[in-house]
Amino acid sequence: MMGMYFEFKDSLHNFLIYRWNTSTLSSFLVIIAVCFALALLIEAGRALHSILSHRANLSPLVYAKTSRNVAETTPLLRSLIIPTNVDQIVKRKIKYHIGMSLLHVAKVVVAYVVMLAVMSYNAWVFVTVVIGSALGYLIFGAIQHKITTADTPDTHVINNQDDMLGTHSQTSYEPIG
Repeated sequence: MMGMYFEFKDSLHNFLIYRWNTSTLSSFLVIIAVCFALALLIEAGRALHSILSHRANLSPLVYAKTSRNVAETTPLLRSLIIPTNVDQIVKRKIKYHIGMSLLHVAKVVVAYVVMLAVMSYNAWVFVTVVIGSALGYLIFGAIQHKITTADTPDTHVINNQDDMLGTHSQTSYEPIG
């Protein structure tokens, strides 16, 4: 029976599957590389799910055809324009929902495999998964942020009364004394 504590060993016995043992350093490093790749894959799936969710919830005016040019209207009037093809919007939302559902299943399966790998109580596997997850979040989180903010129309926030009038004036401050 294996102990319920982490050990820094370079061999694994009954890893994920009965009688799957690593006795050489090269086979152990392959397992470590696979665990690292799976941790990266989990973070990539999380970012992809967020991107798909963001795109599925975009305003239909961003992608749907309308009877007039949306870019020529003011932001206030854009919310009142109704797309001419509602079936296109419904089909698009269904496609995104099916894609996100399949991605969710894949994420759950990979996450369970990684969880079982960590439950081998090998400290090297645990450290590899933590580093892979952190690096994956760093890489794919930045990509996700870049994509989701680039797709968002009208992200300009009005900060003061002058900006509402379109003058974009800066408030100047004079030093005291």
